[in-house]
Amino acid sequence: MIDKEEKIFCIGLNKTGTTSIERAFADLGFQCGNQAAAQDLLNYYEKRDFSKIVEFCKTAQAFQDAPFSYFYTYIFLDNFYPNAKFILSI
Repeated sequence: MIDKEEKIFCIGLNKTGTTSIERAFADLGFQCGNQAAAQDLLNYYEKRDFSKIVEFCKTAQAFQDAPFSYFYTYIFLDNFYPNAKFILSI
């Protein structure tokens, strides 16, 4: 089990089982990020402004789908959360 402060990101693209992985996170007791709220961060992603995405990551332990699966986001998050776990679904 990971520490409550650590993060898990499913970085697979849409239609690669990300919703099932989110369900697995929840079933395992992880607090999951609200995906509808995460979708609202896409305009920040487009500007490569990751500050709001990092702020959103403080709301939960596990995240999946956009914008976390987008290129640059997971690279930035890997640097910001050096102990984070990343799952690539294909």
